[in-house]
Amino acid sequence: MQPRPRVRIPELCSLGLCLCLLFTEVGSVRAGPLAPGSLQWNGKPIALFPATHARDPGLPSPYRSPDGTVTLTAQLVSGRVAVVAVTLTPEQRSVDAADFPALARTGLHDEKALSDTRTITGRSVAEITSLGRPGRLSTSGFMADDEDVISVLVADNRLVERMGLTHRALAEPLSYVMNLLATDIGVVWANHSFDGLAGFSYNRMEIRIKGTGTKGGQQSIFADGIEGAMDLDIWRELDEREKRLLRKAYPLLPEDRFAALVRGLSRVHTGEMEPQYITRYGFYEGHTEYRTDPLAIALIFGLTTLEKIEAAFPGRLPQVLTDHCTRDRGSPPKR
Repeated sequence: MQPRPRVRIPELCSLGLCLCLLFTEVGSVRAGPLAPGSLQWNGKPIALFPATHARDPGLPSPYRSPDGTVTLTAQLVSGRVAVVAVTLTPEQRSVDAADFPALARTGLHDEKALSDTRTITGRSVAEITSLGRPGRLSTSGFMADDEDVISVLVADNRLVERMGLTHRALAEPLSYVMNLLATDIGVVWANHSFDGLAGFSYNRMEIRIKGTGTKGGQQSIFADGIEGAMDLDIWRELDEREKRLLRKAYPLLPEDRFAALVRGLSRVHTGEMEPQYITRYGFYEGHTEYRTDPLAIALIFGLTTLEKIEAAFPGRLPQVLTDHCTRDRGSPPKR
């Protein structure tokens, strides 16, 4: 996996300090409601990480205990299993209500108010768009050259609404993943990676993850103090039923484009900034290599089914995944 091709701010840190940045931004799991060394499940105690288990103890994943502690069940490369507390912090639930009151209230944007937006976090949308172009704050960019921040927000809000979901629902599993990694589970210090962590279970989906730390940090295009220092690949294999559904829906799609469709629906390349971006602003980034597509999040984490996604966008999934969020698609107003 190539290092994140974004312009780095001056050498911030060794890996240890980079991970401190991660703790600061996403919050250590210890900052949420404190879990005891074990929780009760079916009348028996289940030890939490750093304890590990020889086999899956059988909890749902995610699991919310009576005291509000949320856990994920993680699989280690060694073959052992860990039940890890990943409870969200108040900061991870924070929405930019000052700029987007409808988002804070309902989990979705009001499109008219969104299209009328001229500043976000006190920074003009023109400046945010300029900073987000490829080659500015990031080599790869936060959006494509023909996209702007409002057109991306509008287009993705429509995708999320069409699926019957909310931005907070899509951000939640990604935030849990960041808290999982904040425990240093599976970390290999020699190469700044999480090579000891094979994956985790979520809504009965077996999800795989590959994470790498970096020596620098990525600044945010919003005036919000968020920074990033990790590259993450998160994916799951589509099952045969799902592949048959896609074959039936897209019988004329060439093999290379079919493979791209499967990849677009089942894998995201992202970092620890993204769940905060989604929660605060409903921003998934535009069409760059760091786009965290809402359709992919929904399918990977089992928030909806492929049948429902296809029904929402009948015969159009290849275009929906790849068409840029331009003004024509997102219908933002002219400035």
